[in-house]
Amino acid sequence: MFKKIIGLILILMLLFLLGYLIFIATLKVEYVNIINAELAKYNTNIDLAMVLSIINIESGFNKNAISKKGAVGLMQILPSTAEYILDMIEQDNTTKTAENSDFKKISTKDN
Repeated sequence: MFKKIIGLILILMLLFLLGYLIFIATLKVEYVNIINAELAKYNTNIDLAMVLSIINIESGFNKNAISKKGAVGLMQILPSTAEYILDMIEQDNTTKTAENSDFKKISTKDN
């Protein structure tokens, strides 16, 4: 009887894990093209899998996530960090203001 219960629990755990993996894979597909385009635009050597892993850990792919500390979005960026990044980008004359709109939204979220 005990072995049957353990076997049932293991089967349920495997089904849960499989469902979770399918759920995460579905969410990743939504962002892969966007992230690849951004990585290519800035000619970076950052690995797509690493970016997806960070998003998974930080927000669980919830673009509306807000932490207890006030970090927002997929990558959980604090408004003060977004302002710093925006300042750094705006100092570069080759960067268009329109490309920075996401950071502007984050940096003004509390204002």
